[in-house]
Amino acid sequence: MLGGCARLAPQEAFEAVAYQVEERIGKQVRWDMGTPDDLAARAGVKRLLARELSPASAVQIALLNNRELQAAYADVGIAQADLVQAGLLRNPVFDGAVTWFNDAGNAPNLAFGLAWSFTDLLRRPKRKAVASSALEEAKLRVARKIITHAADTHAALLRYVAARQEVELLHGVERSARAALKAAKALREAGNITALDFERHQNFLTTTKLERAQAEARADEAREALNVLMGVTGSQTGWRAPDRLPDVPAKGVADASDTFAAERRAVAASLDIELARQRLTTLGRQFRLVRKESLLPDVETGVEFEREVEVERDEDTGR
Repeated sequence: MLGGCARLAPQEAFEAVAYQVEERIGKQVRWDMGTPDDLAARAGVKRLLARELSPASAVQIALLNNRELQAAYADVGIAQADLVQAGLLRNPVFDGAVTWFNDAGNAPNLAFGLAWSFTDLLRRPKRKAVASSALEEAKLRVARKIITHAADTHAALLRYVAARQEVELLHGVERSARAALKAAKALREAGNITALDFERHQNFLTTTKLERAQAEARADEAREALNVLMGVTGSQTGWRAPDRLPDVPAKGVADASDTFAAERRAVAASLDIELARQRLTTLGRQFRLVRKESLLPDVETGVEFEREVEVERDEDTGR
């Protein structure tokens, strides 16, 4: 393809996504391509996993280590490649022919031609506009995926810590139920409580055991969900979490004007809205490109060269 000095630099396009993510949530993202900086980032993940996790560190691990996110980062590179492709022109068509005529003593005639699409040249700006808009759309889509993944990871760690707290609480309830049952048994043997009261203590202990087992299963599921979000496997899954949830910060009740201002800021900063706008822009440019292609016939222009080879005849034979 002919395109002048077309250059493919997917990492540059991804850096714009990384900047937007860091600006919004204060976290670093890297497209792991095996560079020395990427190896340093992997070492950083190991250090974070060796410490007690916090919501912030869990999010950072997920953004650097999750393979599904790494695959999504490639979407930006693909869109960048499409933009470069859109700026290229079709290869010119070269043809040649060799013909012989009997009256020329089998002397060949040589013909060469070179043609290229004139219509393709006219369509090129529209193609680039569509691809450029699609690239911006891909950047927003990947940024939204990253930020959503970060929020999911943050919530997953809190769910796991809450589930473990519930398990510990039910362990305490179970210990109390055992002690109460032991006391009820002594009272029953002494004839101070009825059989119905004693059975109630037994049922309460059984119910508490069941609830504790269910809570442990939920905690295991929450831990596995967090493992998936962080992209950890094998020995990496031995991370430690806090024993309890962080305290809720004390804040005053916002007045109506603050609420409306916060709503306006949220709408202005919404990636979903920005992505929808960019999608409409891409569709509009695609429509204009299709309309232009339907109106313009495929016109080719070029040059042709023909050379007739003269062969000297033999005077004696006439050939």
